[in-house]
Amino acid sequence: MPGSGTPAIDSEQLTKRFGTHTVVDGVSLAVPAGSVFGFLGPNGAGKTTTIGMLLGLVRPDAGRARLLGVDVATEPVAALRRVGAMVEPAFWSYLSGRDNLRVLARAGGLPESRVDGALERVGLGERGSDRFSAYSRGMRQRLGLAAALLGDPELLIVDEPTDGLDPAGQREVHELIRSFAGAGRTVFFSSHVLSEVAQVCDRVGILHEGRLVVQGRVADLLHGGTGVTVRVAGEAGRAAALLRATIGVAGVEQDGELLRVDAPAERAAELNALLVARGVAVTDIHANTRHLEDVFLELTRGIARRRGASA
Repeated sequence: MPGSGTPAIDSEQLTKRFGTHTVVDGVSLAVPAGSVFGFLGPNGAGKTTTIGMLLGLVRPDAGRARLLGVDVATEPVAALRRVGAMVEPAFWSYLSGRDNLRVLARAGGLPESRVDGALERVGLGERGSDRFSAYSRGMRQRLGLAAALLGDPELLIVDEPTDGLDPAGQREVHELIRSFAGAGRTVFFSSHVLSEVAQVCDRVGILHEGRLVVQGRVADLLHGGTGVTVRVAGEAGRAAALLRATIGVAGVEQDGELLRVDAPAERAAELNALLVARGVAVTDIHANTRHLEDVFLELTRGIARRRGASA
């Protein structure tokens, strides 16, 4: 395992241009060891190119990257020795799943004895003898994960592992990732699906048009919510007036007996107590939950506004 405090992934200002187009623009990542890190962004944001630079498959125009404390550019073999990766896995269709992994094990100088264990780990133990051409999309994704696990890596990098899968297949892949992370390993999980990153990852970095706009703990990004919703039984106008007069409430929007209160979500219980004490019948009150979609939209709209202001 990397030394105490050594990030599993540490990049500084990674930049890649294709012609005059900057695909990745100054990306600096800090992925703590033992975390499940979601690398989030829409298709075309630069996620796969960034992963290519992390793995030494794409040469950056600027910046540097270290995996488990080892520089990828100057010591590529040492940097990748403890890393498993699943990036657009390609297999031989006429070979069985087991034989595909045997070929990869030989090519990587790994003992073939690890193949059956990798198949069992991803739930393909009983289908290892089937030809790859007979595998479903979900089975093919799982075989890709098995290939990435052959080297018993400390760091697993997976690029869109659930792309094209049905909900059952997505759930299987999520469970595999969580089980891997549960053993104290690190997972770097790239996806364009915000909801699944919130389900699987404890940390996240959001990429937008090649730039890393935020990174941190998912719980911190979602903290605070976006207000409180209150439903009352009668006297909605008086309830709205009481709330507007309360310190810390920035505003109240009334829609019949439904009140949308602009106040920190964690104050829901306090506002409920205030209304009840003043004789207002509260039938429902809840803090509005915040989702990664909200965070992403706030960030990208903020970028668009700043660009418009400077134009």
